[in-house]
Amino acid sequence: MRGQSSNSPADFQAFAAQYVAAKVAEGVERNLWQGQFDFTDGAITASSGTYTNYPGICNLIVAGDPGHEDLLTGATTSANILGRLKTLSADIPDVLAGDPDTKLFMSRAMKQLYFTALAGTAELTFHAAEAANFFNGYEIITPGGMPNDTFIFSKKENLYFGTDLLTDHIEAAVLNLMGVTGDDVTRIIMKFSAGVQIVDLGSLAVARRSS
Repeated sequence: MRGQSSNSPADFQAFAAQYVAAKVAEGVERNLWQGQFDFTDGAITASSGTYTNYPGICNLIVAGDPGHEDLLTGATTSANILGRLKTLSADIPDVLAGDPDTKLFMSRAMKQLYFTALAGTAELTFHAAEAANFFNGYEIITPGGMPNDTFIFSKKENLYFGTDLLTDHIEAAVLNLMGVTGDDVTRIIMKFSAGVQIVDLGSLAVARRSS
């Protein structure tokens, strides 16, 4: 601190701004995938799920009713994850089948279940560790914010995220309220817009919980 000065020190302001920015980035990642989406039952209202800033990719998938969709009952476990992935991969559209650009998106928790399932079928743990990066030849990607019990086969170029961070319609500031309200309070604001889009719902395959 700065002794008698009521202003927060510059290094603390930088720390607080960086901390808030990290939390904002985490929120953006989670909203990107599961904004206004409840992974336990597929609900997609504005108040659904934990993250409600804007509709995420899973929200758009449910609302758009893709043709290649497998509805799951109950939570995914290490005992049923292999069966669920096999069922989903059998329903991959022709545009994705065998394409090296096709990726399998799942949460990090689901990948851990997948690894556990593979470890139970292999004698050597390192074999399971290597195999856990792929399923049926498709690379597995575990993006931050991906909801549990949700699996998506898609190409990266079919899923888009956009923001206005490169425009002048954003604002980030550290506000010290001592000179305004007399309060020993420092506030950090970050204002910007963001959203997601799916190019072609028919060019992906999805498995998600419906109950």
